[in-house]
Amino acid sequence: MILPTSAIATALLLAPLVASNPTPPRHQAQVVPIRQQRRAFNTSPDTPFNVAAAQAERNKVSDRYANLASKKRGLATEGKREVKVKAIEPFDIQSLKKRQSSGENSLQDQSDAVYFGALSVGTPAQQTTIDFDTGSADLLIPTENCSGCGSPLFNTAQSSTFEASSQPFEIQYGDGSQAMGTLASDTVTVAGLTVQNQVFAAITQESGDFSSGGIFAGLMGMAFPALAKSQAMPFFFNLAQANALTSNLFSFYLARGDNTGSELCIGCTDSTKYTGNVNFYPLDASITQGQQVYWSIAADAITVNGQTATQGLSCVMDTGTTAIYVPTAYAQAIYANIPGATPAPGQPDGTYAYPCGSQIPEIAFVFGGQSYAIDSTDFNLGAMTQYAVLAASRVKRGFTNFLNSLRDGTLCMGAIMGLDQGVNFATVGDAFLKNWYSVYDAGGNRLGLAKSNQ
Repeated sequence: MILPTSAIATALLLAPLVASNPTPPRHQAQVVPIRQQRRAFNTSPDTPFNVAAAQAERNKVSDRYANLASKKRGLATEGKREVKVKAIEPFDIQSLKKRQSSGENSLQDQSDAVYFGALSVGTPAQQTTIDFDTGSADLLIPTENCSGCGSPLFNTAQSSTFEASSQPFEIQYGDGSQAMGTLASDTVTVAGLTVQNQVFAAITQESGDFSSGGIFAGLMGMAFPALAKSQAMPFFFNLAQANALTSNLFSFYLARGDNTGSELCIGCTDSTKYTGNVNFYPLDASITQGQQVYWSIAADAITVNGQTATQGLSCVMDTGTTAIYVPTAYAQAIYANIPGATPAPGQPDGTYAYPCGSQIPEIAFVFGGQSYAIDSTDFNLGAMTQYAVLAASRVKRGFTNFLNSLRDGTLCMGAIMGLDQGVNFATVGDAFLKNWYSVYDAGGNRLGLAKSNQ
């Protein structure tokens, strides 16, 4: 069935009510196994730093968080809305497992990079793969005959519940990466949690960063509804508003290297994945003028070996990003404490390399007076290659320091990168999140962190 644009607009408004009726209607919590494959960077001095992939991610982050100061005004103009869900105490999935089994699929991890899991769509259900991303809010599902898309593709003609529209959808980044299609709706299920009439972008063309190299097919944004370009209610918030979850939160465990067990727990936490208590911090909407758009919390500072290196800033936790992006002045202050660190010639300003053999000091974000360090293994994004050295030879500034560093051993790229966007904030990616179990509590309007069991 094809809906006119006016009809799909009505469906967007009704989706939270119609779609959030779970099947069966009971409070649920489920573990989503996440597989892991190389996204952009490696984290070993024995493997090369991927220059092209790093630039693509930088472009994506720059576009994703562009014009933050005007976000709320723009969102209000587009008719987007805030959402309220009930606050419920975090539910530990392990307490359920003691009484009964639950749907669980372990996430397989290969080299550090992209984390993705299974999603089914349509009637009968067709399975595809999705990158779960806390830095965006749209659901993108590639469809049959999609050009440049990863697989498996969703065959819309084989679903009796698929409803299309003529309303176009497009996301494009500065490097030319784009995803195009039209808005549609269908039944969507993740780990047994089902939303009927879930609105999503039925993608017919992808290029650049969106094509994912065929590693996975689609993208599920898990940020707040105000961010959704489609103006559709995200899958998680549909479940939460329908009171379908045991707790109105989700949590991530991102395994390191070749370790297995990465998972997304929807409606729950998993106490086997972390040590100690989960410390919660209120969400910070200061970078979007008071409207909650991102999963962001306020940091007191970034410290190096316990000494304050930067001022406080708002931190957006983004599972769809590998590196950590801070204002360039902050990056400079941090790398000033790493022996042999130097601006990486041939790379954008704010990008630093350091001798792979250097002892990395403890670099930590401070939230509520508590320090959360970046593991030194995760700080290493890979070794510079001859390609990067040749690129550097064409850049006079900093080349002498670069050569001096080379004499001390192979240079590696650091996970903290400078990127100025006019607002005092950091994009905190997997280089931090692998070391800390993260809990995204929509009901409590807070974000929690605990030490990951790696």
